[in-house]
Amino acid sequence: MVFLETSQDESDRALSEAIARTFARVCPEIAPVVEFGMRIEWEHRLFREVRATHGSEHHLLLEELIFLSAKTDQSRATLQLGAFRGENDAVWITPPPIGAEIAAQVIDQGCQFVVKPFFYENNG
Repeated sequence: MVFLETSQDESDRALSEAIARTFARVCPEIAPVVEFGMRIEWEHRLFREVRATHGSEHHLLLEELIFLSAKTDQSRATLQLGAFRGENDAVWITPPPIGAEIAAQVIDQGCQFVVKPFFYENNG
């Protein structure tokens, strides 16, 4: 599950265009088709769920690339929600299984880090 920082009044079209620009820097030969899901709030910042719909069998790979492409855009933070499993948290799973402790991989201003446990507010 990938979430991209947005503003309250940013349109889906503007957010799609921002994703396309950022994604093109990493993978110019593919233009991901995205749709948007729920909104969450974390640390007084609003995030919108981004779902890749182009090529359903590859949607998780595209979402991973959307998340990683955020390193090239320092104007927005990006979250990937999931959970860790295994000895020493060896395996990252997204979306998080029901009942698992939610963690987030975060890319903010080009830096990547993990927040565990991750607490957020569902904002619709």
